[in-house]
Amino acid sequence: MATITDVAKKAGVSKSTVSNVFSKKRPIGQAVTKRVMEAAKELGYHPTYWARQQGLPRNRIIGLLLQNPSAFTSFHFALLNGIVQACREYSYRLLINTVPQPWTMEPEYVAESPVDGEIVLDPTDPDKRIEERIRQGMPMVVIGRPPYAYAPHLSSVDNDNAGAAQQVTNYLLELGHTQIAFLNAARETTVALAREAGFRAAFQTRRTPVPESLLFHREQDMTEETLLEHVRQLLRRKPQVTAIVTDSSWEAAIVYRAAAEAGIDIPARLSVFAFMNIGEQIRLKPELSTVNLNAEGLGFEAAKLLIERCEGRGAQIKQVAIGTTLDLKGSCATKI
Repeated sequence: MATITDVAKKAGVSKSTVSNVFSKKRPIGQAVTKRVMEAAKELGYHPTYWARQQGLPRNRIIGLLLQNPSAFTSFHFALLNGIVQACREYSYRLLINTVPQPWTMEPEYVAESPVDGEIVLDPTDPDKRIEERIRQGMPMVVIGRPPYAYAPHLSSVDNDNAGAAQQVTNYLLELGHTQIAFLNAARETTVALAREAGFRAAFQTRRTPVPESLLFHREQDMTEETLLEHVRQLLRRKPQVTAIVTDSSWEAAIVYRAAAEAGIDIPARLSVFAFMNIGEQIRLKPELSTVNLNAEGLGFEAAKLLIERCEGRGAQIKQVAIGTTLDLKGSCATKI
């Protein structure tokens, strides 16, 4: 790991100059500042605010690092409520990080961050955000399943997503559906891997062939119109499909729209089930069956775990599981 000495040598300045560039305690010329920042970035040097505060009182601030801050749903509000409850209980404040991801990797940003630790949401595999914070030595808790390479070294809070997927799939299989399409989350997310494993396990346990041609992953930034066209083609080209499982109620609402266009009745001819309720089910008729992920519980436990680590009371790596339940409504029915 690069040190302040390495940066000073590469930039051709003193260590005190490098320190002042990041701390801004003394004015440094623009040209020198640029040279120091370029050297720090090239060497991967990150003088974190957290590291510079060792031996000093903590700020009692934790951060929430979102993958896509623009996609804030009712799930996130419930999650946030749980985090805020824990912060209130332990007298901490919360900083929600909505800075674009590329900028969070810059040495200047890292040096100025006031948080004692961060909660990382929606992990991917690999995940540069997690890699960067491990390199910084910043306390961190992941909501979701951490990337495989880092799982033994990271505390996390998650649902049993594989178990929930198997439970949902078993429910549909018991209703007589075997041609079940699965519109899963983005392929690079760890939750997508877990849900696919549960989906497959349900079929395999019953010795029923897995409908491989009906497994799909949506793109991370897929638009509503693109997904709608994808579902239209699915219903047109795969008429054997009698049930669809989606990542969230957002995708489910699009399935409802495509089914209505094609004259397909829900649930008489098509059953629909979503993992995550992000608010759209309120306007769907019939009401949508979903998985209750207990987002508030996820947030509370993640914040509690992170605060323990920030205060030196949580040295042991923990993986906390939050239970789920099926919220059965009117969107599923026995196959005719």
